[in-house]
Amino acid sequence: MKKIITPLILLLAVTCVCHAQSQPLYPAPDMAQVRQLQQCDFGSGETETKAINDLVFAVYYHNNDKDFCARMEKALLDELAGGKGTPRYRMMLAQLVQAVGVQKAGAKRFEKIIAAEKDESVRSRLAEALAHTKRGTSIIAEKQLSIPSALPASAQDQALLIDYLANHPEIPLPAYLAFENLNDQTKPRLVYALLARGKNEMNLWALDPATPELALALGCAFSKETKDAQTLTRLLSFAPMLDKEQAAQMAIYLAQAPLPSRADVLAGALGSQDSSVSKLAASALALMDLSHFGRKFLAGYDSANADEKRAMLKVCESLADEYVFCEIARRLPVETNAPLRTAMQRSLMRISQAVFTPAMFAAVENAYAQTAAPAKAFWLRFAPLHDSENAIALCKRAHAENLKSDAIKTLGAWKSSLAVDALVSISKEAADDHERLLAQTTLITLMERVGAKSPALDYLRKNAANDDVKAATQRLADAKPKKK
Repeated sequence: MKKIITPLILLLAVTCVCHAQSQPLYPAPDMAQVRQLQQCDFGSGETETKAINDLVFAVYYHNNDKDFCARMEKALLDELAGGKGTPRYRMMLAQLVQAVGVQKAGAKRFEKIIAAEKDESVRSRLAEALAHTKRGTSIIAEKQLSIPSALPASAQDQALLIDYLANHPEIPLPAYLAFENLNDQTKPRLVYALLARGKNEMNLWALDPATPELALALGCAFSKETKDAQTLTRLLSFAPMLDKEQAAQMAIYLAQAPLPSRADVLAGALGSQDSSVSKLAASALALMDLSHFGRKFLAGYDSANADEKRAMLKVCESLADEYVFCEIARRLPVETNAPLRTAMQRSLMRISQAVFTPAMFAAVENAYAQTAAPAKAFWLRFAPLHDSENAIALCKRAHAENLKSDAIKTLGAWKSSLAVDALVSISKEAADDHERLLAQTTLITLMERVGAKSPALDYLRKNAANDDVKAATQRLADAKPKKK
């Protein structure tokens, strides 16, 4: 794999000594969350696609919890048996089943579900999930199996033998059961069986994957045993053969691996000439706790090229770090590259969802002052997160600088009643009927959420912009206790 060696990459390789530990970024999902996606379809919008990816990530994050896996396995099979949802939804269910695994009690039922599936694409995906279940190769034969003297000829009999040996580690592996004697479709099954046996009986790392399934099997092995940085680099090199879902799964394996230096290796791979490698590295980093990594990580930002900066910003989205936010905010007003500006804005928004401190708001105020007028509105979205008089003052300043609708809408997004008086003031001083109506309807919506204040209700009764505002004011007064 060719790599671009730049001062940034050299700096990361030399100075990054972060020993990041993976942490579950997602709470354990339940079937109510799964069923919300019953109507998802191919070509879904970004929001729905993100919801699917987050759900898959969450299930994989918790697939070491046996109780969770058992509970989800039954619920997912129930959902599949019921024939509910779109083909895209049922393919997603197959991926979730693959994540939690199928145990002995559910194996035959799953086979019946596959046989009854009418959609050929879904049926194929279900069969793949059954073949590559990730909770060990746990589909156990019902009867005692006599170990044959030679490798069975059929793939089905080979699978039965491998599954049986996976669940009976006390039985020695027959000499003929070697990777060189298996086809590419069966090799991953043997990898999972060896992991289930836990006896380190073969050298998995001599394998040269020709299929994404085998690459993922090695990724799974890497997540469970301590290997060196060279092995991680090799796993990253498999990125071009992985599709989007497989890459997401591999990222989880890499992020969870017990390799203390993995953050350094992954950061170094952000400069790979192969975009699939850099994306995989960024995805893995985004799943890790990179506390205290921000200062070293951003040290080479200014000297990096645009591609490296975008990769770094992708990682920054997962850094719930005050310093990183402030540094990006400081650089954004002077950035002229449009795609980089978009990436910087996305990073700032993602970080602010996890943490927002007074220092971060101060950075927002400074950036607002340095930003050209058309782009100032971006900074207002952070004001409600601070929920202070200073944040209200920033909105008032924006309103005075002719960002009227942006300021009003931002005040309407407040989480407390602190913005009520500001909206009343804007309504009183509105330059025209349109602005007055916008301020009043926003005020009504805000008070429906945070509670009505008597002075504001009195003002609206006497100065309603139209009959709809007057009626909404009365409904609000009748429905909610008044706050003085």
